[in-house]
Amino acid sequence: MAELGTTLPDLLPAGDEPRYAAYRHPLETLRRLTSDYPFNPLADVARFKLAEILLQQQDIAAALDLLQQLLRRTLPDTLRRDVEQQLRQALGRQLEAYQHQGAFFDGLRTFFAYKPSLPPTEAGHPDLLYPLVASY
Repeated sequence: MAELGTTLPDLLPAGDEPRYAAYRHPLETLRRLTSDYPFNPLADVARFKLAEILLQQQDIAAALDLLQQLLRRTLPDTLRRDVEQQLRQALGRQLEAYQHQGAFFDGLRTFFAYKPSLPPTEAGHPDLLYPLVASY
């Protein structure tokens, strides 16, 4: 419901019924789930969805930090791959933004801050290499 609340905000009629709280307030709901049940495996999925929503809202820095925190945890293989890919995509967007701003040093510093969290196949992805080379 939290994901639907961000992608299709007009799906439900207006109002603030408690049963639609996850839909109406997705970020708060996901944060509450992760804080109330931090060790539940679904909390990691909620963290991942929270990072996706933050990316949709253009809060790339917060999403990068959350994804990096997730990769420090023990995750199922499929979720780990999804998180790694999402981190690579978010990092690529951030590097591209720095490149357009002419903030080349920030781009290099950001890449090397997040590179250890990525497997070699993701760290060497063309989405990251072009902005990285342009920053040099």
